[in-house]
Amino acid sequence: MTTESSIQHKTEDPTTLRGKGQVIAVCGSPGAGKTTVGRAIASHLGVLLLTRDEITTGLRRSAGGSHREQAEAIMIDLAQRLAGVRFVLETSLVPKELAHMVGLWVHVVARPEVIDARLHARPDQRLADQFRRGEMPAAIFAPPAGVDVIEIDTSDTEAPDLEPVMTRLGPGPRRTT
Repeated sequence: MTTESSIQHKTEDPTTLRGKGQVIAVCGSPGAGKTTVGRAIASHLGVLLLTRDEITTGLRRSAGGSHREQAEAIMIDLAQRLAGVRFVLETSLVPKELAHMVGLWVHVVARPEVIDARLHARPDQRLADQFRRGEMPAAIFAPPAGVDVIEIDTSDTEAPDLEPVMTRLGPGPRRTT
């Protein structure tokens, strides 16, 4: 199986990322494979993965109920406090308050039938229902126009191809395991 990956938009020298924001934003539709890609990038680089879904889960376990908006506020606050530190930010939509910190955008996509199957495999069917009703068009999860983007299609693989991301990031410390 192959993963289609392509570098789109700007084609700057990869070493220029070192002087920009160190945030690698992984965005895309629910069910596209963002968490898998975000974890793989963070693990490969040996950096923190900041994800709203995990913050939401932690809040739900400690306080009960739904805490999506509170998790968003916590994620924004944490990311701003981490300014100057390289980390991976995984979320469907990158909050506008954090967009200026992003040095590299990774847009995770999958074919609609793959997303549908992944969402229907989840215990909570609300997102699956929204997807089926057309309330979550893929276009709303795309990075802003004119930014440096690498697109990774996870439709046909469990292990995302990180080579375009690592090439774009340029030389630097990597985890060898």
